[in-house]
Amino acid sequence: WPMSVRPDHSSVDMSSSAQSAPQVTSRDLHIQKLMQGAAAQSPTWLANILLKLVPVVDIITNILNVLYPYMVILYVNLNKLISITPNSIASALYGAMLCFFGGHFPALIIAIETFRQTGWAVTERNLRDLWAEWQNVRKADAEDDLADDNNDGIADVNQISGQQLFSRKVSLFMRSIHTERVTQAGLGLWTGLLSVLGALRLHFAQVLALGSSMGEQLEKVATSYVAPSLAQVVPPEHQKWIPVGLRYACKTIGVTFGFVIQRIISQAQSAMQGGLIMSRGILRFLNERGIYRVDMDQTMLDEYLGWGLAALGVYVQGIFVQSAIPFPISVLCWPLSFTEFVLRQLMTTSIGQ
Repeated sequence: WPMSVRPDHSSVDMSSSAQSAPQVTSRDLHIQKLMQGAAAQSPTWLANILLKLVPVVDIITNILNVLYPYMVILYVNLNKLISITPNSIASALYGAMLCFFGGHFPALIIAIETFRQTGWAVTERNLRDLWAEWQNVRKADAEDDLADDNNDGIADVNQISGQQLFSRKVSLFMRSIHTERVTQAGLGLWTGLLSVLGALRLHFAQVLALGSSMGEQLEKVATSYVAPSLAQVVPPEHQKWIPVGLRYACKTIGVTFGFVIQRIISQAQSAMQGGLIMSRGILRFLNERGIYRVDMDQTMLDEYLGWGLAALGVYVQGIFVQSAIPFPISVLCWPLSFTEFVLRQLMTTSIGQ
C-alpha cells in the first residue's frame, strides 16, 4: 500500500510530511477499503491481484469521476440536438459522412447497417435501459455514502471494515437494479454485437478469399517465369525453398491487392449509398419547409442529384485514400475513428480465436 494511506506512528514532523506526501481523498480511501474487502472474500490468488490493482483502480476511478459530468453534459446536449434536428437533416448529414468519408470507416458502416437491419430501435431501447439502471445505482450509492443510521455525525461507510463495506455495496447494487430489465438489455446488446461481429468476419473472409484466389493465379505465372531465373542464382542445396517462397510471396501480394480492391469497392459503394441518402434528405427538407415542392415517387431528381454527389464522393475519397481525413473534419470524426479501430480489433481477435 502507498505510504500515504498507512497510519504513521513515528515521531516525524507531521506538518512537513503532509506538505510533501501526496494528498489522498476520502473517496480514494473508500475505494481502497472496498478493494480490501473484496480481496478478503476472494481466493488467495485473486486477492493478490485485487490488492495490486488498487492504485490502478484509484487512477481509473478518479479519471471517470472527472469525465462523468462532461459525459452527462454531452449526452444531454446530444439528446437536445437530436430532438430539435429534423430527420431529413440528420439523414442528409449521415449521407454526407457516408458519401465523402465512408471509405475510412468500412467496419463502422458494416456495423451500422447490421444494427439497422437487425432493429436499431431495440438496441437504442436497450442502451437507454442500461443507462437508466446505471443512474439508479449511482444515486443509491451516493445516498448510501452519506447514510448515518446511528446519528453520530460520521457516515456509516466510514465506520465499518472493508469486508463489511464490500458486502454492503454488493447488497446495495443487487437491490438497486431491475434484474429483468438489465438482463433483457444485456442480452439484446450481446445479440446485436454478435450480429455485427458475424458480418465483419464474413466481410473479412470475402477479402481473404479474393486475395487467396489472386495469389494462386499469380503463383502460376511466378512459377513459369520467376522460378527459372531464381534457380540460376540460388545455390542448389537451397532451391527447394524457391516454390515455398514464391507461394507465400504470391499469397501476400494477392491478399494485399484484395484489400486494395475491397477498399476501392467500399469507397464506391459508400459514395453511391451516401449520395442517395444525402440527396433524398435534402429534398425532404426542402419539401417540409415549402422551399421546393417535389413528389419523391414521381421524379428522378433524387437519383440524378445522388449520382452527382456519388461521383464527387468517389473523387474526394480517391484524394484522401492514402492519407488521413483533413484536419477540421478529423477532429469531428475522432469518435468514428476510435470506434472503427475498436471494431477492427474485435474482428481480428474473433477471427484469431
